[in-house]
Amino acid sequence: ATREQPRVAVAIADRHDADARRLRQRAHARVAHVRTRGQLAHLHEPAAEAHHGLERQLCFVVRRMQSVGDQSDAHPIQMRLGQVHRARLQTGVDVAVKIQYPDIARAIQDDVRNFFGLLLPSRLSKDWEYLKCQMDETCSQLRRETDYLVEAATLERARSLFRESDGIQIPRPFPHLSTQRVLTMEFVEGQPLSEFLMQNPTQTQRNAVARRIVRAFFRMWCAGRLAYVDFHPGNVLVQEDQRIALIDFGMVLPL
Repeated sequence: ATREQPRVAVAIADRHDADARRLRQRAHARVAHVRTRGQLAHLHEPAAEAHHGLERQLCFVVRRMQSVGDQSDAHPIQMRLGQVHRARLQTGVDVAVKIQYPDIARAIQDDVRNFFGLLLPSRLSKDWEYLKCQMDETCSQLRRETDYLVEAATLERARSLFRESDGIQIPRPFPHLSTQRVLTMEFVEGQPLSEFLMQNPTQTQRNAVARRIVRAFFRMWCAGRLAYVDFHPGNVLVQEDQRIALIDFGMVLPL
């Protein structure tokens, strides 16, 4: 690996470690001497096994980003299961790198298993089969949401439903730069829907945005057979000319 590649991996991985504030200064001082994945792992807490697993996937992604530049956003976006960092390829393409929190998938599985234990007395009730069906569906969706390769495939499927003239943008994923815990996709510009409304837009502008939101929802539902469950204002970005972009396709149910 080149010197720039572990540098990008350290810049991203540092922000995910709970002890990043304490380790960042030491990691940055030693980064010039980093050459291999094994050396990269030594820059982080030795006891953090889950964090090392994340590092391995980050190294895999960064090594395959042959044209990655030394760009990384200093203020990642916090999400339910991880963070989103902004980076730039040497080709000039801005990308968003979504990185899952270390060991979050295992924690979710443990919580679900414990909750199932609490429901054991309900097996004697007449509603058990219905309840079990609902829980099985919830568990299945949680497993899908923690697999970023599934989200990449969903992004591809959703993108195929729209044309440029629709005024609806879906981020393009980079499957060859993604793993189950690291998702690389096109960075999309825009302001959250709530900020757009705070600027007191005209009724014509509001109507244009509303039409595209409704079109996006029903196009995915009817033509794509996709239920975009996270269709809330935070996942709708308003662009110039009242075009919209939709983000966060982790919680999408195939119909």
